[in-house]
Amino acid sequence: MGYAFVDDTDIIQSVLQDNPEEARAQLQAAIDAWESSLKATCGAIVPEKTVWWLVSFKWSGNSWSYVSIQDSPGDLLVNDLHNNRKIITRLESGQAYETLGVFLAPDGNSRQQIDKMAAAVTNWTDHLRTGSLTKNVIWLALHSTILRTLTYPTPALRLSRIQWDAILAPLLRYCLPVLGVCRNFPRSLVFSTLDYMGLNIQHLHTLQEIARLK
Repeated sequence: MGYAFVDDTDIIQSVLQDNPEEARAQLQAAIDAWESSLKATCGAIVPEKTVWWLVSFKWSGNSWSYVSIQDSPGDLLVNDLHNNRKIITRLESGQAYETLGVFLAPDGNSRQQIDKMAAAVTNWTDHLRTGSLTKNVIWLALHSTILRTLTYPTPALRLSRIQWDAILAPLLRYCLPVLGVCRNFPRSLVFSTLDYMGLNIQHLHTLQEIARLK
């Protein structure tokens, strides 16, 4: 089983029983088959841009937890462009890796993706704070740049409204005053439509849920 988008490919291997060694052996065979097929079509895998996870669980007596690399050691190998056998970087289940611009981790945590979006907001506001743009241009930039950046990963995320509020807070603290709006303007109106005297800014939690439903 696997899925691909242009040159970004993910291979998934599962076994009927919780047997990490069997799963790793079968995945190694799948990787070798995939790498050979790429070579046959003049392609190649770049080991430095490839990672893998082992998702397994252990019982501590009162709860389940993800098996760590130390609990279940093992490597996967792949041939590079020159047919040299290289070890593929292995990550813990809680470590995210950026795929198509979104940081995803097998255990479902979004910490690195949240950090990435928060940094994007900080960088965007810093750039505009040091400029001298008009209100109209800032309004256009808000909707055509930073909000587009934050909307892009929403189908792959499951952030709560509180988490989205924390990401949006610095953006609103900067944008509202420079747009001539009180920074404490009720958020129910900030995210409401023009029909109800709102600012017509769509809350990203709403956009996330719509994207996930679609």
